[in-house]
Amino acid sequence: MKRNILCLILLITMALSLWAEGEGKVADKIVIDGTWMTRDFIILSKLGFKEGDSVTQEDLEKAEKELYRLNLFSKVEFTWDEEEDGTTTLHVLARDQFLIMPLVAIDGSSSTIKLGAADENFLGFNVDLSLAYEQEKQYSQYDFIKRRIRGSVGLPDTLLNGFTFGQVVNIGLDGNAEHEIKTDFSLPTRWFNDWLWRFYFSKSLDVIYDAEDGVKLSGYSDSKWDLHTIFKSDWDKLWNPRFEFGWYSSEIGDTGLVDVGFDGIMGANSYLYWSSGITYGEVRTKNSYFQKNGWKVFADYSMDIKTAGDNSFEPLIHDFSIGAEAHWLAFNWLEFAGYLNYGVSNLENNYRIPIHNTRDRSVPGLTINGSTFYSLTAQAHVTYVNVDWFALEHVAWFDLARAGIDSADLFSTAPKMAVGTGLRFRIPNIPWLYFYIDIQWALPETGQDFWGIKI
Repeated sequence: MKRNILCLILLITMALSLWAEGEGKVADKIVIDGTWMTRDFIILSKLGFKEGDSVTQEDLEKAEKELYRLNLFSKVEFTWDEEEDGTTTLHVLARDQFLIMPLVAIDGSSSTIKLGAADENFLGFNVDLSLAYEQEKQYSQYDFIKRRIRGSVGLPDTLLNGFTFGQVVNIGLDGNAEHEIKTDFSLPTRWFNDWLWRFYFSKSLDVIYDAEDGVKLSGYSDSKWDLHTIFKSDWDKLWNPRFEFGWYSSEIGDTGLVDVGFDGIMGANSYLYWSSGITYGEVRTKNSYFQKNGWKVFADYSMDIKTAGDNSFEPLIHDFSIGAEAHWLAFNWLEFAGYLNYGVSNLENNYRIPIHNTRDRSVPGLTINGSTFYSLTAQAHVTYVNVDWFALEHVAWFDLARAGIDSADLFSTAPKMAVGTGLRFRIPNIPWLYFYIDIQWALPETGQDFWGIKI
């Protein structure tokens, strides 16, 4: 009997202990430490609690996740202090990253040059600013050259009480009339329960001239708006559905190109469209290049209904794409990764089929679009040194891809096979400060050799 009573008392004590732990501690005061740039209100707005609230360990884990999502901090930690007057202080350590960066890039395969600067945390307000000069020469049947100044600004929801705003402006130089303005607005999730709504509008004009004699090659203008909605990112760790609908209009003027096989995209056309997609799985970031163990699969479908335009243009466009991504961290210094994409459309010259790649490293030397495409990338990533002030990393890859468009030899449909390797030198606490050298070899007649240097 005594033993049963002791067991009962022990169980009650454990239950009370767990209940008390779940209740958390009251944060009488919240102190921000470790920041030298970011404003305190930016951090406080992402915590999910305020002074005087009871804070559990789960609350701290959610707050840590939200702060890392800002991409402003190299380290986030929480500690408690008991004051002499009996109050409790929660210290939030948020160590700022240095996010004022130069923009320097040289691509030997397309004669691309980029020079400029950017600040992803302007004056500590989490405002993105960038200004750069860009030059690009594309080798095909014609030599296309573009010179432009690109500027952009992005304002976060922490400044606009739940709204986000972004704008990109391009100004063409040296005779190229290129003007592009893109504006988007986002509405806060708290306004619509578990949904994120975003409104987007863009207007662009692009005229391209020959690199040698200045003859006008193409003229293009378009406008677009859309309203799309997705479940907020923490709705579920695995399932992430997306829905989008909107309208867009485009017009291609006198291109000056004769018999290039672009039938069906000349003139003015406007479309209503609907798009949906779903992603299942989770890929978690470890640092700038590495991922932790993770995988995801995805599928996207879109339908475009013509509302006005040339009768020769498709009245109904269908796009469908599927893909997968997987990462395996064999050791702390070795990671394997794979990416697979496949897309199909009933429109031969289609540039809107989405390609999913969290590394945002397109296949060099290949324009992926058209009625059918596939791409397969396998990677091995080795870290030789990784300390706070220096990291040396090595990556090797294999690419197999095919584009589904062939218009007067402007693009090639031949499957492309290539292998490449590269070195990355970087400072983990200053994520933008890195230097890489990439070299790629392609099989004859199937792809393009590539080399690139980026700082």
